[in-house]
Amino acid sequence: MMSHTVFGPLGNSRYEEYAIDIGTSGRHLLSLIDEVLDFAKIEAGAQDLELRPTDVHQLAQEVIRMLTPQAKHAGLVLDLHAGADPVVVPADDRAMRQILLNLISNSIKFTDAGGRVDVHVSHHADGVPFVSVSDTGIGISAEQQQRILMPFEQVEESDTRSHTGWGLGLSIVSVLVRLHHATMRISSAPGEGTTITIDFPPQQQGQARARR
Repeated sequence: MMSHTVFGPLGNSRYEEYAIDIGTSGRHLLSLIDEVLDFAKIEAGAQDLELRPTDVHQLAQEVIRMLTPQAKHAGLVLDLHAGADPVVVPADDRAMRQILLNLISNSIKFTDAGGRVDVHVSHHADGVPFVSVSDTGIGISAEQQQRILMPFEQVEESDTRSHTGWGLGLSIVSVLVRLHHATMRISSAPGEGTTITIDFPPQQQGQARARR
């Protein structure tokens, strides 16, 4: 309310700057708490998934609408590319949304202004459905690609120290992908951007349940 001056101007412009800083810090703290709680729930084996036929393209559209303001603020282009056929896979709606949010947010976070983030939802030549998130960011070395899937690990580059967080995002994604019986591949190199691809298993009819 303060940052949007709901009740009128604050007077000195510095008040508005501080109000925005307070709001940004509060949202950042909430995101950290959410990550820790999600990870604790997964580690406790309490993460149940309700796997239902899910339109991944539609979910990706929703997530991109949510993150477009963040991408624009960072000076990035955020695009969605879809194949000719719908990509419908057995998935938990909330968990799949979290996977997409974490992957796309990470790409935005580690890509400099003027770059781009591209999300592809389609099928491979052999018919396997997939979703991938590519960016033109700082990239990840082969050694670090293994480490970043571990809890509380982050890319150790000097120009990433300003990017705060617990390093739980990709480890949560890794577990959620496994609970979907899917696989995740990372293709990256320092200075050449990163592409993370999730390949889904052959589709099954009806509802299924997955538990860690």
